[in-house]
This record gives sequence, structure tokens and C-alpha cells, in this order.
Amino acid sequence: DPAMVHLLLRHAERMMPYIRPFPKIARKLLKVALRVFGGGEENRVQAFLVVRRLALEMPFPFIEGCFKGLYLTYVRHCKFSNPNVAAGQAFMAQCVVELFGLDLKVAYEHAFVYIRQLAIQLRAALTSAQNKSAETHQVISSWQFVNSLKLWARVICAYPAEQQLGALVYPLVQVTLGTVQHLNAPKYYPLRLQLCNALIRVGRLADVHIPLAPHLLELLTKRDLYKTSAKAGTTPVDMPHTVKVSSVVLDTRVYQEGALDETVRALLLFFGAHCYSPAFPELIVPAVMQLKLFSKATQVARFRRQIKDLTERLERNAAFIARARATAGLTPQTDGPASALAPSGGAAKTSQAPLHNAWEQSAVMVGGDLKDLLEGRNIKVTPGAPKEAGDDSDETGSDEEEDDG
Repeated sequence: DPAMVHLLLRHAERMMPYIRPFPKIARKLLKVALRVFGGGEENRVQAFLVVRRLALEMPFPFIEGCFKGLYLTYVRHCKFSNPNVAAGQAFMAQCVVELFGLDLKVAYEHAFVYIRQLAIQLRAALTSAQNKSAETHQVISSWQFVNSLKLWARVICAYPAEQQLGALVYPLVQVTLGTVQHLNAPKYYPLRLQLCNALIRVGRLADVHIPLAPHLLELLTKRDLYKTSAKAGTTPVDMPHTVKVSSVVLDTRVYQEGALDETVRALLLFFGAHCYSPAFPELIVPAVMQLKLFSKATQVARFRRQIKDLTERLERNAAFIARARATAGLTPQTDGPASALAPSGGAAKTSQAPLHNAWEQSAVMVGGDLKDLLEGRNIKVTPGAPKEAGDDSDETGSDEEEDDG
């Protein structure tokens, strides 16, 4: 009975001070909470609150079991994806982000191990023999592998500072770009687009430049987009919830239009993430050249309009940055952050770049904050201050006392 399970979990959370002296009982409670968390959505919130309370209350190293258990439960639950389960998966991913923020030193160790496991799987796919390549290829193109990469991108976006999890940006980017380059068949374009979108937000929030434009512009080199497809198609492809499409769908007009729409949106998001960079006018030069070549080559009026509009927006932003950096006296020798020309909080709209809206959107993760996801459920999450990776304070969580009321 879901109502009875909810009642038991709620009272178990309140009895945590009495469970703390009994690690064996705490481990059994953790297993039950993780099983409920990976089950139906009725009690997922309460199960997460129990796991979180156990991580805070129990002495070290109990928190490591909480981190590992919640992550593996999420991975097991993400063997497939569709619009019906996307909201639940986003909530579970944000729960992992929230839990890993309780102790960033332990979180770094676990994140490093799991990203390394993904790298090993990718290396196996790159170096496997001919008779094993199909199996390893299937592993890195599975929903579990893709969702794991997207999850770690989300975790790093939540704690991007160098003293937090910023040191993991480079290995995550290497594994993700390796996956994008290896799965270069046209049928995997939806998967590659999802990974590029995840890296756009990592680059924006970690304030680093990740060269994603060549991967996003690759679609424009396909001659299929130079003319209207004879096959109309029936149902549009849901890009965010698709890893690959069949050869029949690849040639349809509906897929081509959807793929170009998502590509233009991703390019806008990518360049929007750098729209306040002093190097923006030089950054867009190769992209603008390729966009103009595609605009001249394609015979589809709709595609020409979309690419022309994107090109004009990029050029307007480049002109804005050129004027701003000349006024500020910035030169190539000037040291500063990638968003050195970003306006302050109370700046007028006239001082905002033409791609300012895309710049703001590039910092938003799908699924939102955990507090937003819990809104309307009458559940209060007691905030736990995340420990920095270099913090030498007590790791037992004994100072993280919470109100049981």
C-alpha cells in the first residue's frame, strides 16, 4: 500500500536520531529507501528524504553508501527514456545532484570513479576487435550511458568551482566528445545533439570554452538538406528522447526539418553562452562562413530563412561586442573571464547583448532546482551546507543536526 509505505518512511526519517547508534538497521533502511526510490513515483520524494537524512546523520563512511546507492538506482532506472518518464528521471537526477552536494570531497571521489568507468567503456568501443565492436558500440549508444554522461554534466554544473567539482570538467568533456565523435553515423544525430546541449551548459557554468560548433555544424554538410525530401513522413521525431532513428526516418521531410530546428537552437545556445566574451567576433567567423555556404547551397526556402536569421543575430552580437570591448579598452593580452563583458545585475536592457536571452537560457538545466520540483508537494527539505573538497572539518555529519519537527 503506497500510503502505508509513505507513512513508514516519514516516521523512519523522524526517528533517525534513534537509528544512528545501529549501523546495521541503518543499512537495511537505506536498502528499503533506495528500492522505493527506484520504484513508483508515489513515494519517491519521501524515499529520497530518508536517504538524505541517513547521509547527514550517520557517521562516515555511511555517506559513501548513500552516494553509490542513489547513483546506481538512477542508472538502473534509466534504461530507456520517453516523454512519459522524462519528468521522473529529471527528478531523480536532481536528487543525485542534491545528495552529492552534501559532501563535495566524497562526491569528487565518487564522480571521478564513475566518469572513469564511462571512459573505460568508451575506450573498449574504440579499440575492440571486429567481432566485439557491435556489443561495445551498443553499450555507449545505450540510454544508460547517455543518461550517465548527462547526469555528471548536471552535477558539475551545480558545483562548477575549481574547489568544488571543477577539476572534473576536463575528463567529462573528453569522454563526452569521444562519444560524439565515435557515434558519427547520421542515425545517432539525436544522441549527439543531447550530449552537445549538456556540454553547452557545462561550459557556460564552469566558464570554460568547449569547441562544440564543428559538431553542431556537421549536419549542414549533409546534401540531403539541399533540397526538399520527397518523403513527407508522419510523426515528428522527439529529439530529446531519442538516441537513434531508422534509415526510413532519416530521409523524411519531417525529420530533416526537426533536425535543423534543433541544430539552430543548439547553435544559438552555444554562441549565446559566449555572447559576452571579448573574443566573440573572432569565435563566430568559421561558423558564419559555413552557415552562408549552406544558405547558398540549399534550395529549401524555410532552411534558408532559418540560417539567414541565425547568421544575422550572430553578426549583430559580434558588432555589439566589438563596440563594447573597444570602449572597455580590452586587448588580446587582457586577462579575464570568458564573460568579461557581461552586464551587472541591474544593468539596463540597452547594455545587453542581442543574444542575452540565449546567454541566460544556457545556464538553465532541464528539470530545474529540487526546491522547484518539490513545490506543491508540501515537503520541506532542510538545506545542508555542502562541504568543500578541501574542507578539513569533521566528515561524520555530527554537526549536521536537523530539526525533527
